[in-house]
Amino acid sequence: MYEGLCYFAHPMSDYGEERERVSIEFLESVGFEVVNPNSEENERGFEERGMDHFFDLVAKCGSVAFQRFPGGQIGAGVGKEITHGQVLGLPVFEIKDGGLLVPIIDVVEVQPDFLSVEATIALLDSLKA
Repeated sequence: MYEGLCYFAHPMSDYGEERERVSIEFLESVGFEVVNPNSEENERGFEERGMDHFFDLVAKCGSVAFQRFPGGQIGAGVGKEITHGQVLGLPVFEIKDGGLLVPIIDVVEVQPDFLSVEATIALLDSLKA
């Protein structure tokens, strides 16, 4: 079992969707108190301060868990959040579909799957269509 605050970095396309709900329930079931960036307050914080708002949230947590897009890519914002967590010395975990939490020893392991900001926006737009 795990404990403490865990920042949940995940694609915006999952916000308010079943995939987000299931992952949050999974993180809570293993003992984490989830900090979810999907809120009106965090949206306002991002509008005012950009990614620094989310970096501050990550810094308040004891770990970071992340989820990829269903196709396996990692969005630019999620990549920045998990990289920031590792720079702060926090444990980083990947949530795999089916309820598996995989520790990431070094973010370099997953960096090849990071999308650029432009590619992330294009993927999000295609998922909305």
